[in-house]
Amino acid sequence: MTGEQQLLLEHTKQKFENMLGKFENMEARIAYLESELEEKVSGMERLQRDYEGLQKKHDSLKIWLSLAEKGGSEDKTKEEIDRIVREIDNCLQLLSE
Repeated sequence: MTGEQQLLLEHTKQKFENMLGKFENMEARIAYLESELEEKVSGMERLQRDYEGLQKKHDSLKIWLSLAEKGGSEDKTKEEIDRIVREIDNCLQLLSE
């Protein structure tokens, strides 16, 4: 092998090793970013569940406040709740048919 061929081979080998190093770095970066993405998705899902739970609590509070404003008395509030429960039961029955 001539000196020129030897230099070309050495240069190609260095380029290959350089590219291989960059490839390995990119693989590590991709793995890190995938891990970060999974954490973010999990966090977003948890926040969504928390939000939905808070929304339900907020809706319940709005109903209770509405009932309290209507009558104020405990008997009227219970009657209103019973009416709402009956209405929900009727809706569920209609949906199941």
